[in-house]
Order: sequence, then structure tokens, then C-alpha cells
Amino acid sequence: MKQYIKSYHLFLTRWWFRGIIYLVYPALLLLLAGFLGNKVTEFTWISYEKAQSYRLVLLELLCSFIVSVEIFCDYFIFGGIATKETNKLEYLKTSVKGIPLLTKALITDGMRHLLSIAIIIGFGSLLLTTALSPLDCLLIIIFVFGLVEAGLIVTRHFSTLLIQYITLSVITFFLPASITLLLQKTIAFTIWLPLLLAIIIPFLGRWLILKKARNSYYDNRPENSL
Repeated sequence: MKQYIKSYHLFLTRWWFRGIIYLVYPALLLLLAGFLGNKVTEFTWISYEKAQSYRLVLLELLCSFIVSVEIFCDYFIFGGIATKETNKLEYLKTSVKGIPLLTKALITDGMRHLLSIAIIIGFGSLLLTTALSPLDCLLIIIFVFGLVEAGLIVTRHFSTLLIQYITLSVITFFLPASITLLLQKTIAFTIWLPLLLAIIIPFLGRWLILKKARNSYYDNRPENSL
């Protein structure tokens, strides 16, 4: 596992940015969840059902923040790594360990996404005192993780921040309604589709990047193009 983290840190080079990703960003969102949860508690004049509706909306807002931070921060880690003009893969060509190193970094990145999302949504749900069951929270975690990974497939193929903003706008626009719709269905039924997508999408995203890296690494261009 140590080698995986070292490989990841070759892309996440700045120590202060690691602090933001690992500690500051989760802590701030959890503090926000606690603050907003307390604010709803102060509304003693509203019914329990109404309060729970507000708490669910706040949790959906929290999920939107998670997606926004994860995709935006990735711009400074793997941003544009799958573009034709990227220079992020150049130094990998200097070693036979380049592709294995990139593979470990991408795997660690996915694990970090899932762990951060699980911690923030899990504890955020408690701080917001929602009426969601553990299975509900698990469904939301899997769904948000799939959305983050889907967004990264798009943004990692472009080097401009404009694509980041467009991708985030589309995802965050549909995210609240999607979560509400998922929670209205039977968990035993709805958990399978997000789970399947949360497996296929990360695999596809990493496969595309590694394919691009291998082509660049071995310079797989037709001779007549040289």
C-alpha cells in the first residue's frame, strides 16, 4: 500500500495541497453539515416530516459540494492527462516502471475518492440528523462516487477549466433530483444499478488513461506519420 501512496504523491506533489485534499476539505464540509443541521433543529415550529425534507435537501447540497471539490481539485492532479497535448506522461517514459506507477496512482486516487465520499456523507448524514438508514447512505455514497468518476472521464480528456465548469454544472443540476428519486425506490432494487456503474465507470476511466499512456509510452504511431 505504501508504494501505491508514493505513486499517487508523484502527481499530488504539493504538501499543502495534500493537506487540503486529505483534511481541510472533508473537515470543512462536515463542519458545514453540523452547522446547517443545528440551524434546522432551531426551527421548532416546523413538523418532523418538513424538517426531514430540509435535512435531505441539505445532504443533497453536501453531495453537490463533494462532486464540485473532487472534480475541480483533480484538475491540479490528473487534469488533462488523457489529452493529446498533455505533458503529464513525459517523465513516465524515462523508466520501465512508468506504466505500473501510473496504474498504482490511479487506483489510489479512486480509493481516496471513495473513502472521502464515504466519510463525508456518512458523518454528514449523522450531523444533519437525517432519517436515512445505513443502506440509504450506502446507496448515496455509491451513486455520488459513480458521478465523480463519470465526471472525471470527461474532464481528464480536456485541459481547460471551462470543461470543468460545464461538467460540474450538468452533474450538480441533476444530482439532487436523482438522489431523491433513488431514495423513493426499493433499496434492494435501486442499489444494483449504482453499484454496477460505480464499478464499470472507474474501470473505464482508468483503462482509457492507461491506453493513452501506453500508446504514448511505446510511441505507437504509424511509420508514415513520422
